[in-house]
Amino acid sequence: MKHLIISEYGIYLGLESGRLVVKNKDDKKYFPLNRLATLSIAKKGVSFSSDLVEQFSLRGIKLFFLDFRGVAHSMLVGANQHAVVQARINQYRYIDRNALTLSIKLIAAKIKNQRATLNYFNKHHKSINLLNAIEELKRVAQLIKNAKTLNDVLSYEGYAANIYFSSLAKDKFLSASFANREGRGLRRLLIVC
Repeated sequence: MKHLIISEYGIYLGLESGRLVVKNKDDKKYFPLNRLATLSIAKKGVSFSSDLVEQFSLRGIKLFFLDFRGVAHSMLVGANQHAVVQARINQYRYIDRNALTLSIKLIAAKIKNQRATLNYFNKHHKSINLLNAIEELKRVAQLIKNAKTLNDVLSYEGYAANIYFSSLAKDKFLSASFANREGRGLRRLLIVC
């Protein structure tokens, strides 16, 4: 991408065949718009066409006006949203609309993985504690599918994590340095109606 600076008095900037044309008294130069990132005007007495400004706006090309020190004192940028900005807006809209559904799927998968880990440990080290935890995680995985708010999902996630880490700690699958999980104060599952 090119950055073009116009620093001569009396230059005319226009549009010709989809290209920027820079005209002075004796000469014409052409620049493809698809390779132009910015255009800076560093002198007074430069004129340009409205068609050119419109194309700059549509293509996201920034037009700067510089003072005598070369510092930009104004800039024209199109109101049109460009690809990256539009992609971010769509991502945020997706999160707003689908946050609950996405959270339920992610946390349900996490609980399923915790249950699979406990099943693996129980295969080699039979334990009533592990069996109870496996059944409780299965129940929580079903309950989470009916969550109505993100807070409900987080409550189920915290409850499942407490079951998971408590069962691992009781059967000594965790090191001594990891005595127990520090939660956020939730001691039991809140039943949401």
